[in-house]
Amino acid sequence: MSTLDSRSDEPKLLYSNDYEGFTAYRGAGLTWSPDGANYVSFCDQWVRAFDAASGKQLHKIDIGFESELSIFWSKRGGGLVATSNSDFYDLFVWDLLTGELLHTLEGHEWFVLARSWSPDGTKLASGGQDGTVRVWDPASGCELLLLKGHEGAVTEVAWSPDGTRLASCDHRDVRVWDISGGREFHKSKVPASKYGVSIFYGVKWSPDGTRLVLLEAGGGQDDDLVCVWDAVSGKELLKLKGQER
Repeated sequence: MSTLDSRSDEPKLLYSNDYEGFTAYRGAGLTWSPDGANYVSFCDQWVRAFDAASGKQLHKIDIGFESELSIFWSKRGGGLVATSNSDFYDLFVWDLLTGELLHTLEGHEWFVLARSWSPDGTKLASGGQDGTVRVWDPASGCELLLLKGHEGAVTEVAWSPDGTRLASCDHRDVRVWDISGGREFHKSKVPASKYGVSIFYGVKWSPDGTRLVLLEAGGGQDDDLVCVWDAVSGKELLKLKGQER
């Protein structure tokens, strides 16, 4: 891994890190802290934190093979990472800059398939193969809400921009929840794939929190959909078929 000084007309190499086993697997990536003082890389089974000025590795976290993660950086400094993998039914919350395991979040009765931080980082949402959505307090490790209603595995969870609502989806429905009371606002039906196979690439909120968009990949190249709903009423606003891959 190399870091360049881009402040001059001809960028200069500041330092280069070469770590054994640092190969780019599917799901690999890099993220900077908001103040630019640190960056974190993740690939294979490792999450590594670096000092951006010197390139020194601060620590590395072994999150296990076949792991997925979600990272939150605090504007005040510091960061958290939530991880899950195919060996456990639990979520793990780590301190990004120290590598310390802060909490093991126990509650899901099957694999955790989705995780998402609230915009202010005070809550963590997870969706599981057990069909439940859970909201956690990452500071204490306590479960705050258990949301039931999905008839299948919950594959995506996403917070509204203001952090007051949570969207979740399975292969049938997209549901919107009120986080203050834990009640379901509404659910919207996901269009069925004509090939009987669907993969969701994500449910996202519009910046103003008024709409939801879902990308659904069906069993064929002519069976992909982009669906847009009104986030307040659940009414379908737009459906685009046959997206190119």
